[in-house]
Amino acid sequence: MVKSTKSKPKRAAKRASQSQKKHKSQARTLTNVTGDVQKVPHNIKMSRDTHVAMGRKQTVCGLTDPFCRHAIGARIPDGTPNTFTASGRGFFTMATGATGGVSLAVMNPCAPYGYLNIQPTTLPYTVSNCTWWQNLGGPSLFATYADRMRIVSAGFILRAIQNASSAQGMFVIQTQQSVPFDGSVTVGGDFLGNDNETVSNYPGMEYSYIWRPNNQTLAKQFTSTSTNSSNSELAGWPSAVVYFSGGVTTAAANIAIIEYFINVEFTVKPESGLNPLSGKPTPADPHVVAMREAAHSAMPVSIKGGVADVGKALENVVSEVAKGPVGIAADVFSALSHIKI
Repeated sequence: MVKSTKSKPKRAAKRASQSQKKHKSQARTLTNVTGDVQKVPHNIKMSRDTHVAMGRKQTVCGLTDPFCRHAIGARIPDGTPNTFTASGRGFFTMATGATGGVSLAVMNPCAPYGYLNIQPTTLPYTVSNCTWWQNLGGPSLFATYADRMRIVSAGFILRAIQNASSAQGMFVIQTQQSVPFDGSVTVGGDFLGNDNETVSNYPGMEYSYIWRPNNQTLAKQFTSTSTNSSNSELAGWPSAVVYFSGGVTTAAANIAIIEYFINVEFTVKPESGLNPLSGKPTPADPHVVAMREAAHSAMPVSIKGGVADVGKALENVVSEVAKGPVGIAADVFSALSHIKI
């Protein structure tokens, strides 16, 4: 029997092609000289615990964005036992005086006080005796039983309310280092403040302001509840000033509404019968606390727009923080916690 030799050239060509591919593949592969020191062990699930990272980001948003639905009832996760939460929600109307065309509001992130809403006829104005935030003062659980407190998050939204035919002038939103309501501080109606933001008065204008601590260490400590002359700087927070000028000078007029949000964590006296009702303490999470502080440093104070715009801006800030050293450290710690020894 004569064997067919027709398939031999095909097999030879196939072997040659495979040999060439193998040599090319080997040529493209670099020699491993690192000893796999950068290789992640298989039992560390770094990328699979996305629900942990997402939950952490959500918590940080709730601790920085006062308008977020997660801000209500939020506690700073440092393991402090027997704490309660309260939220101040309300609004007041800024108006000009009978003459001068100016208006003034001063706000301190304290509790149950305090803000001042005044209709001066001229600026500068000496500040004294603020009032309490709605839902925190008066016949509230906080006002009745709170012993010591700390602010978790706070902010306000400024909304212009005049129509197109009467809107004129401008608002200035600024941060002041300290405004005690004791008759010793004069608000000048100038630009000598931090974070100055000038906004024209026009129909539909909406601007948001978010407080961030000027002393992170003090801001995490519990301090005495405020009085109508308290200074928020003692609790680690600055003051916010909104003044208006350039309005009609011949008659009083309502020019804007300020809606405020103050979220508080507080304790009651040790012997109080309410302590057993406070529930278990929030587990300490130093990574969330560190991410919150990093977000405070990176976020803008004034944001054009309302609740939705603030939410988007802070979500972007928190996402960037999560990608940075603090967020990476939190992810690594979370991954290492899954290793079984």
